[in-house]
Amino acid sequence: MEGMTKHPDIVDYGYRATAERRERLLAASSPAVRARILGKPAAWGAGDAPELQGLRGEIRELARRLRSLAAEVEQLRQERPQPAPSRGVAIAAVAARFVDEAARAGYRIDGDPLTLGDLQSQRRGRAWSRPRMVAMWLCSQVATDTTLPKVGACFARDYSTVVNARREIGRVLKLEPALRTAALATCRALSVEAPAGLEGEP
Repeated sequence: MEGMTKHPDIVDYGYRATAERRERLLAASSPAVRARILGKPAAWGAGDAPELQGLRGEIRELARRLRSLAAEVEQLRQERPQPAPSRGVAIAAVAARFVDEAARAGYRIDGDPLTLGDLQSQRRGRAWSRPRMVAMWLCSQVATDTTLPKVGACFARDYSTVVNARREIGRVLKLEPALRTAALATCRALSVEAPAGLEGEP
């Protein structure tokens, strides 16, 4: 290129300088870089630095280990015992069972057995509020579909009433042993674990 004469009628737009820089770059580059510049696939490992050749071996080893780990994980997944499906208990089911057990335990309002209507009524006397508190607390503890708003809605209340019931439950259970008995019987009947504090002192 250096021996070429410049024709007076040809305008050089920098192509010659670009070509010269490209030639210098190719001369100073490694085979892999030259292959990339020329658009040819480089022969992996051919003329590469020793550290690049070692990297190829490390990649192969990592790939082998990854396949081995994946096989072990799959084997452990197949050997792991599958948990038995849990039986869901709805809020309404807990409330209905509690009413039945409270009647069996001898809880009475004006001489009559407790009903679900009593728990959902707007009456605020202790005879109504205490079993309502225990039922709300029990539902919030053992029902599988429980949220505070859902529990409140089951008893025609908002979630703040459920929060208060959970705060006062220890005192109520001490004052009303029949309701404690009903709550324990409800857990046994529904085959659910009794909440902490229900068996002993809350």
